Amino acid sequence: MNSFEINKRKAKFNIVDMVIIVAVIGIIAASFIRGDIVRRFTETDNATVVYTFEARNLKSTSALYIEEGDKLYVKDSGKYIGTITGFTVKNALTVVETADGKLIEGTLPDRIDLIVTAETSGRKTDAGVFINGGLFISAGKEFEITTDKLTYPMSIENVYISETDTSS
Repeated sequence: MNSFEINKRKAKFNIVDMVIIVAVIGIIAASFIRGDIVRRFTETDNATVVYTFEARNLKSTSALYIEEGDKLYVKDSGKYIGTITGFTVKNALTVVETADGKLIEGTLPDRIDLIVTAETSGRKTDAGVFINGGLFISAGKEFEITTDKLTYPMSIENVYISETDTSS
């Protein structure tokens, strides 16, 4: 065999080459269809996210330990999730069955429910709202949170991007 025949054999295009080229083109196309991947990983939290949550069935003295301006953290991770901008205290409710089988709503003595509004930085994407570097929040999501003085479980009721946001 001479060198011309060896080079000719090496230059053959086969099915494996075609599969590799199609796979590379498919990966490139998928990354463009999926969206701007670089932006997704490097985007900063530049919107003001406002959310409300409810903490139920707390001791009535808990109201003494919550103030506007308190910083909120997830208990397990210590991740900062916002600052309290307002709160409402109401009597803790319960449902009680009467002797004749009816259900009635009543209040629990010495227990309260807190409805808290908090604010933090974040961003809204197609997947939802992410706060402070990637923590996903949505209505119904539950956390155990802590402040400097109080730890309690909470359930997020509402999440939205502030209309008066000027940080953009």
